[in-house]
Amino acid sequence: MPPRSLIIHNPDGKAVGEERARSGELAVPIKLRDQILGILDVQSNITGALTTEDQLLLEGLCGQIAIAMQSTQLLEEANTFRQVIESSGQGIC
Repeated sequence: MPPRSLIIHNPDGKAVGEERARSGELAVPIKLRDQILGILDVQSNITGALTTEDQLLLEGLCGQIAIAMQSTQLLEEANTFRQVIESSGQGIC
């Protein structure tokens, strides 16, 4: 099953291993097709502040972030290819 976003409500505000307390957290995978590129993690110190509407908004945003990451990678690859061709002195016909 592909990773889904997750909303956590922590009413007592205790975060294990962290100095600051948080009452809510929303973690959304940044994925392109079946590949996870990263995680967008939003935290709040207000209990119940993060909703399913926030989840839907962030899931859409993560889709756009994934596309931007892929576009950047493709542009870098094209620039590297262009530099190799230019340095070889052959050019593209």
